[in-house]
Amino acid sequence: MGDLNNATATGYLLGLGAAVTYGTITTFGKFSTNSADPLLVTSLAYIIGGLILFTYRPSSFIERKNMPLLILTSLLGGAIAPALFIKGLAITTASDAALLGNAEVLFTALIAVIAFRERMSKKQYLAGLLVVAGILIVSTNLELAGRTFLAHFEGNVMVIAGTAVWGLDNNVSKIASIRMDPTVLSRYKNLVGGAVLLFVREFIHPVHLSGESIPYIILLGIVSVGFSTLFLMHSLRRIGAIRAVLVFSAASVFGLIFALLFLGETISVIQLVGSALIFSGLYLVQKNERVENLHS
Repeated sequence: MGDLNNATATGYLLGLGAAVTYGTITTFGKFSTNSADPLLVTSLAYIIGGLILFTYRPSSFIERKNMPLLILTSLLGGAIAPALFIKGLAITTASDAALLGNAEVLFTALIAVIAFRERMSKKQYLAGLLVVAGILIVSTNLELAGRTFLAHFEGNVMVIAGTAVWGLDNNVSKIASIRMDPTVLSRYKNLVGGAVLLFVREFIHPVHLSGESIPYIILLGIVSVGFSTLFLMHSLRRIGAIRAVLVFSAASVFGLIFALLFLGETISVIQLVGSALIFSGLYLVQKNERVENLHS
């Protein structure tokens, strides 16, 4: 009786799957953008991430009544948010972007609570703060000295704006994933968002794609975008926006692991501590889910 029900347990596992697959984005993205425009790479990755999902029920379409919701979530999460984030990243520092990018968790939670009345228990909120603290430690390595956010004000504002739009999209996607098949939703969400991004990129200034980046863009699209979106949509449907995004935020830890394995980067003791905080917080969030189920 005290165990998580199947749907909730599956939701947490799917959120973790989204974190693992999205954690590859730093590694694949590094190889992809070495010789290609970042916005072009992102648009193609989203399109590929949509196309790969045609292997599931290829003849399934979105009902007409759900088209406005599909278009909204596609534009928010697949076009506007990544465009703002990438543009901001280009005119700020990577360290500032890594820190400010974590605001997605905060915006998701605030919008979920204020606008959509989503709730967790007090103990789960406290555990969530532990996760957020761990994310900040992992992303900054506590190297905060000398940060001058105002020096890159425009870029930092765009990064924050991108995370705010993603926070809104996480909540809209939760509703969309309940009204539609999450797999079919993920397919068209990625396709529409990627197509809009590609149009904007080519309209602004056509760029050519280097052949050496194509294999990594394909991997980026299939794993980092396609599978991660698929898992996240199913997780949102089962456990809600706040819980799903808290679990999804563990992607920063998996990003460190993949960077260690494939890019030869190092993981500091401080980042290991931050990683431990993230997983401890997530354990407490789902543990308290069991307590709530037991007393309900």
